[in-house]
Amino acid sequence: MNWTRVTVVYVDSEMGRHGYDEFLHQALSDDICVAGSKKIPAMGSQTDYESDLANLGNDGVRVAVFLGSGTDAETLLKSNAGKRVQWVMADMLRMMSSSSPSTYVPNSRGVIFALPKAREISEFENYFVSLPETSPPADNPWLSDWYMTLYDCRLPGRF
Repeated sequence: MNWTRVTVVYVDSEMGRHGYDEFLHQALSDDICVAGSKKIPAMGSQTDYESDLANLGNDGVRVAVFLGSGTDAETLLKSNAGKRVQWVMADMLRMMSSSSPSTYVPNSRGVIFALPKAREISEFENYFVSLPETSPPADNPWLSDWYMTLYDCRLPGRF
């Protein structure tokens, strides 16, 4: 989009702080000026975000990059915060939300959801979709954790 100045809004969490550090590093190498940054509370309310971001966009910077969880993104988008900026968020935030994607439509008008660069590896995709979700093989112990997190459930024998 040829933006040269952005503001970064990040959540005060491990994910947000790490994302902010990585974004600063990448922005420096891509000649993007991070004109400002704002740390917001993890699991904040709509009122918290509206208060913390009341002046967002008043400095002439019209692009804000959000770094945080899907739940925080959803709360932010439902608030009246940052109405003077173009939000850029990771596409995965829509998928991570506990709500259905349709809740984003009215609240995210104009938001750009960016996808990371990725190569499709058909062999991995075929392998992944063939795995039994409720009884993963021993060499993939993370699969059951992923499944339980995604579907908010517990599998037999897992605590």
